[in-house]
Formats: sequence, C-alpha cells, structure tokens
Amino acid sequence: MEAVIKAINVRKYFPLSVGIFSAKKYVRAIDNVDLELYSGEVLALVGESGSGKSTLGRVIVGLQKPDAGEVLYRGHNIYKLNNSLAKLIRHKIQAVFQNPDSSLNPRMQIFDILSEALLTKNPELSKAELLDGVVRLLRTVGLSDDHVFKYPHELSGGERQRIAIARALSVEPEVLIADEIVSALDVSVRAQVMNVLMDIIDKYRLSVIFITHDMGLVWSISDRVAVMYLGRIVEIGPTEEIFKSPLHPYTKMLLVSSPTASSTMAFKDLRFKARGEPPSPIDPPKGCKFVTRCPLADERCNVIDPQLNGVSENHKVACIKVNS
Repeated sequence: MEAVIKAINVRKYFPLSVGIFSAKKYVRAIDNVDLELYSGEVLALVGESGSGKSTLGRVIVGLQKPDAGEVLYRGHNIYKLNNSLAKLIRHKIQAVFQNPDSSLNPRMQIFDILSEALLTKNPELSKAELLDGVVRLLRTVGLSDDHVFKYPHELSGGERQRIAIARALSVEPEVLIADEIVSALDVSVRAQVMNVLMDIIDKYRLSVIFITHDMGLVWSISDRVAVMYLGRIVEIGPTEEIFKSPLHPYTKMLLVSSPTASSTMAFKDLRFKARGEPPSPIDPPKGCKFVTRCPLADERCNVIDPQLNGVSENHKVACIKVNS
C-alpha cells in the first residue's frame, strides 16, 4: 500500500543560548524519525508532554522545516517544491491545533474566517457562492446558519474548535493533522467534537494523524498507534495489537496509567505504573532513552541504543528486551 505521507529520518533540533563560552546545546525535539500514513487511516501519535508529537505534526504539515530528513506527500518532498506545486500540496495537508483561541482571528466574523479560506482554493467565487460555501461548512461540523456572522468570542470552546475544523476542510484536504484538538474542552463537549470529527473522517475519507495523550481516545478512533518518547518512536503497530499486547515498557506505562484505556488491556502489571519524570531532551541518557524509568532495565540498556525492529508484519518496537 502506498503511503500518503512518509517521513524519512526526520530530525528537528532547537538550539539553546547558554553563554558565549559554553558548548552549544540543543533540544532534541525529533531525533531521526521514520513514519508512514496510509490512505484513509487514522494514525494516533501518543506520548507524554515533551515527547515531540506536536513538533513532528508541524514538520509534516510544513510549518517547521526539519534539520535533516524528508517529508514526502505521495512521493513529493514538501520542502523542495516549486511555488505552484507547493500551493497545491499545502491545500492537501491541513492542521487543527489545540487552542482555537490562538488560531482564529478575534476581529473577524466566522463568515470572513471561512470565506478567506475558501478563496485560497477558489478565488473566483462570488459573494453568494461564498455564503453558500460557509453555510455548508458550518453544517458539516454540526453548527447552524446562525453562526455565520458571529465573532469567535461569541462562541463556546467547542464551537470555536468546530470552526477550526471547518476552516481546515474548506480547501478539501486529503491529510489532516489533529493536534490535541479536544484536550482543552469539557468532557461532554469533547465527546461531541470527537463524534463530528469521526463523521467527517468517514465522509471525506481523510487520512489523519491524531496527536493526543489520551489513550482512551486512541482506542476509539485510531487504526494504528505510534508511541513517541524523547523525540523517538519506540513502538508502532495496529491499535488493537498495541492495546492488548504492548511490547515496549513505555507503552505499557502509558496504558496502565490511563483509567480509560486500562480496561481494554489484557494485562495489569503494576510494575509499569508511571514512575519518575522524563529526562531532559537537551541531555538524554546514553543507550536506551527510557533506561532511567524502565523497571526491566539492566546494564545493557545503559549502552545499547535500540532501533525499531519488526516483531510481526505491522508491529515494530525499539527495545532490546523484546528484540534480543
């Protein structure tokens, strides 16, 4: 199966200013990541805060250029395109972020926000056609026509997030990066927005990278799961297989620590309850990056830096305890 999105050996470091006489240091946000997203699938990207999930999403959508590696959309490197092809592919890959308050212009009415997006795709649209398009987008995300001439501050948090989703849909994307889009919402509103999102995914056959730390949402929406830790993917595989037979100790820790996800697991090993804090991405441990928190670590884990290896056709893990 051909990948819609393919990240190859992607690296993104952020330099730190630590003084003129000090050695230059970097935050290793993404450290040589390979990832594929296939047509029509929902790939969940999970991990604790600081694991590099959002940075990887921004690199894939084209907002932050990687220091090394490639991001391909159907074989085209999105960072090495001529202007006309770049504009076309930018329409094909869209993102919805966690906080709609920072992504929606408070001085613009909803009509202006959505019509501006529609015009980037079809600049010849008339005012009447724009109004029809805006109304159609609002109905797609479960909002009424009454919202057309409101301002963002007049809407609830859930309604603003639906507007952000509608704006992403306005250019008819094929790939959607959904970055923690319900984490700031109340539980009841979260369920409504997730139902809207799942309906949209089915209706438009979108390929989605769903970035979250909520393992319960992962179980309900995703086809595959990629687990990130300190800028690396440490396990990736089908959702059901990951939940019922997780292999990496960090994946087990995430699942055991999640009240909504633990009920779906086939094991209840208390050794993998959350312990300690993630090391600094500026100075990660030698060998395995999870060694300081892993209940199974031995002396080899301080030396060997495990790479992703296949344990089945679609399941890969980076752990010497599994691969040895």
